[in-house]
Amino acid sequence: MNYVKIIEELKSKHLANKLISSSSKEYQVNVIGLGHFSKPDNILWMFRPTLIEESEDKELNEEMDSNNPGLFLKIKRPKSVKVRYIQANGEPITHKFDGITARYFMQEWDRLNDIEPRSRVNRYHWEKAVKWKKKQERLQKQKTS
Repeated sequence: MNYVKIIEELKSKHLANKLISSSSKEYQVNVIGLGHFSKPDNILWMFRPTLIEESEDKELNEEMDSNNPGLFLKIKRPKSVKVRYIQANGEPITHKFDGITARYFMQEWDRLNDIEPRSRVNRYHWEKAVKWKKKQERLQKQKTS
């Protein structure tokens, strides 16, 4: 499989500054890109990623639900993950990600595996986030009226 060709096609589909992380299933291979699309040559592309290990230490942080813009959910994620993937040159590698990079990886991992952010939060945090979003929309509507 020509991973370099897939990367070039993925880069051409993204606008600069569009996303920090991206995942794609359209090439019959799971692809995760971590980085900033304004600097496409610095993106870490992971083909056929496999989650090997999650740390037991978890961290609770807000994430925006990509299916519901403006809905911020408190999601508990591992502080570090160990991942095996194929690099753009076709070589397999195992790598440990910590902190925000681990969080970004897990967000994209969920997208690739069709795991909705809603399933990652408890009822209390879901209802609180929905209420906050509705309040923000109401305030925005009042500003524009």
